[in-house]
Amino acid sequence: MMLLLDTNILIDVLRGEAVALAWLEQQQQPHISVITWIEVLVGCREGETSRVHDWLECFPRLPLDEAIAAETVLLRQRHGLKIPDAIILATARCGDFSLATRNVKDFPLALGGVVHPYRLEATP
Repeated sequence: MMLLLDTNILIDVLRGEAVALAWLEQQQQPHISVITWIEVLVGCREGETSRVHDWLECFPRLPLDEAIAAETVLLRQRHGLKIPDAIILATARCGDFSLATRNVKDFPLALGGVVHPYRLEATP
């Protein structure tokens, strides 16, 4: 199964979440959307951007195109997804990827093509 990683998966890895690191190590060349690339870099703390940018280069990045734009519109209209989320899911669908995300609220399994690979334990 080819995977497209959602932003929260990459953030978990950057934060050193053991379950995320272990899961990612088992994946074969997962991809990211250009939107995920943007979201991760925008969220970097000062001084981390260069290191994170270099790390993100390990993941093939999928650009936007007309098919993704059209699928984004449909996802927004049919499911009310936020535009960045709709773009990420549309990118997965148009590239025949499954979207790996922890965002169960915005990406329920019922949407199809979505996997929730792990859960983080709540900290007391």
